[in-house]
Amino acid sequence: GIAANVTAVGATTSSNVRIYPANLSDVPLLSNLNVAAGAPPTPNKVDVQLSPDGKIKAYNFKGNIHLVIDIVGYYTPTSLKELAAAAATPEPAGIVERHHGYGPDTPASTLGATIARSPSLTTVTTDSLAGASRTAIMSINGPVSRDGTDYALSKITYCVTNFTSEAAAVRAVQLTSRSELATATLATVLDAVGDPGCYDVTVADTQARDGIVASFSVGGDSPGDGVSFVGITSTWTPVS
Repeated sequence: GIAANVTAVGATTSSNVRIYPANLSDVPLLSNLNVAAGAPPTPNKVDVQLSPDGKIKAYNFKGNIHLVIDIVGYYTPTSLKELAAAAATPEPAGIVERHHGYGPDTPASTLGATIARSPSLTTVTTDSLAGASRTAIMSINGPVSRDGTDYALSKITYCVTNFTSEAAAVRAVQLTSRSELATATLATVLDAVGDPGCYDVTVADTQARDGIVASFSVGGDSPGDGVSFVGITSTWTPVS
């Protein structure tokens, strides 16, 4: 199952929302979230079981709404005994953090970046001058110290899609330490990709960090060239 924050936005009439496993044939009678017409964004914490293939469904009783589902955790059938045994493992395994493909995003170039802020999607397009590049900056939190263990960044993975022109290409991906005491560049990849797909940036870092700043630059041969960044994850390994 999953733990999620479910938020209703812009309800056209008073309604209720029901979240349930996708394999159920009947919509449950009990609601997870009640919302009034014209109300500000209305959130509620929801725990819901997944279907056997890992899916959920959302049902709106009446009218139209925008629905934001932010998954904040998950449940497994692991027993307390198994969890205790895992906690006693001498060396913790690496941690993979998943991040939205948006914000906090800020323009890095003097002219700014055109960024569509939608959940799981960051779009960067060139400006009105042919060949001019734009950069989107994303602050990525690390696991800091978990279970008394410090972690260093070992890899970041990102996927690209929605090219608006065949001329569009990711010009550079740069990872920089966010620490006030260490501003070293951890990795720079030039002309990283010219086609949609998923790509890894390997980082040979051995220093514990609380986060990084990832900058994604795009440039093209014509105005409006652009690309979307999705599926951004960071992998952190224990510092020995």
